[in-house]
Amino acid sequence: MASLALMQVNAQQKFEIKGKISHLKYPAKIYLNYSDDEGRKQDSFEITNGKFNFKGNLPFPRKANLELKQNDGNTDFLTADQQDLFLDKGKITITGDGKIKTALIKGGKAQKDFEVLKAQLKPLEEKMAPLSEKMRQYFKEKNDAARDALFPQLAAIRKDMTQTETDFIKTHPASYVTLSMLKDRSVVVNLPSFEPMYNNLSDELKNTSDGKKMANKLAIARKLQPGQPFINFTLNNTDNKPVNFESLKGKYLLLDFWASWCGPCRAENPNVLKAYNQFKDKNFDVVAVSLDTKKDAWMKAIKEDGMPWTQLSDLMGWKSPVVLEYGIEAIPQNFLLDPQGRIVAQNLRGEELSKRLAEILK
Repeated sequence: MASLALMQVNAQQKFEIKGKISHLKYPAKIYLNYSDDEGRKQDSFEITNGKFNFKGNLPFPRKANLELKQNDGNTDFLTADQQDLFLDKGKITITGDGKIKTALIKGGKAQKDFEVLKAQLKPLEEKMAPLSEKMRQYFKEKNDAARDALFPQLAAIRKDMTQTETDFIKTHPASYVTLSMLKDRSVVVNLPSFEPMYNNLSDELKNTSDGKKMANKLAIARKLQPGQPFINFTLNNTDNKPVNFESLKGKYLLLDFWASWCGPCRAENPNVLKAYNQFKDKNFDVVAVSLDTKKDAWMKAIKEDGMPWTQLSDLMGWKSPVVLEYGIEAIPQNFLLDPQGRIVAQNLRGEELSKRLAEILK
């Protein structure tokens, strides 16, 4: 029975979307965005009579997105006409009036589960919507005080939404909606919360390609918990000379993964620089690993951000063996190591880094 279930999971399953949206403003085009085991996919359909159709194959149900663009002048991505759905084997029907955002979608078991989750999230999204609109308004007006005052309210609602999703994950261990949400959460694995949710998954979901990737990420995450020894590596510095990370032991080290093209990384660099200047004479140093692929851009960013610490890269980007070994799928990420090379903490941001160092380096 187990082998049969595994064969069913790995077999390609055909899906077909048949849609009808009335009262469109032509020209109108609809885009289907989703991922399979090979990467991201996009399909499109030029709508002429309100009807559209998509066909494809997937190894198991996956989340997708439909976006409708019509001749109504709307080019704002924040108010784009789009709706998520789950692609499942068999026929999926979509009916609507003027928009895809409000269209009715009927599909397989995964889509039905998704509708349950959306119903649970709807009251929170309705609370979030007017606040998000105000936030956009304050950004345009450059009203920093009003904008900052909204953050706590938005954060509280987002926390409730996350808890609602967590509750769904716990109560739907065999749902492909659960698999999709856990995949999103596995970009940066929080081991104490993630591991029990993964362990609760059905065997069928664990045997999917996404489930196996999560198992691998868990194995990496266990090796990167506080108290574990760091994973050694050798990379070239800016002078193309190899540096073995083991040779840098003896100080508290911040191992910082970043890239010149990463906006959040560049925004975080001043915080790292502040901590470096504050504690560099107290047995603390920084070692940065860049995910750049172009040396000129890497060197330019180092100069612009005034980073005096050791910079390393093989210029292989996301394909770097070091990046893969550390399970890096999003940046910035960092690891604080003690003088013996043991991990003390992960992902210290902003003032958290300086506060933690102040506690350690008294």
